[in-house]
Amino acid sequence: SRLDEQGPSDFNPDSVSIKRAMIAQAEETIMVLDHEKLGKVGFERVCALSEMDHLVTDMPPAAALAKALGKHKVTVHVSG
Repeated sequence: SRLDEQGPSDFNPDSVSIKRAMIAQAEETIMVLDHEKLGKVGFERVCALSEMDHLVTDMPPAAALAKALGKHKVTVHVSG
């Protein structure tokens, strides 16, 4: 997966379908991505940023993405 200001995306249509089904059933949506995937776009959108609840990553996101995450009340957890 990749994550930009619009939301998560992926290059694999099968993965997108599975992720959408998991999100539809989840009480909370938690994305776990390393910093190299932040600010990037895949082939197909998984969901809107507003459908995410948490982002777990190894470095803080860049300013534009951090602003979008804050706007949509996505809690960012930086580990490491």
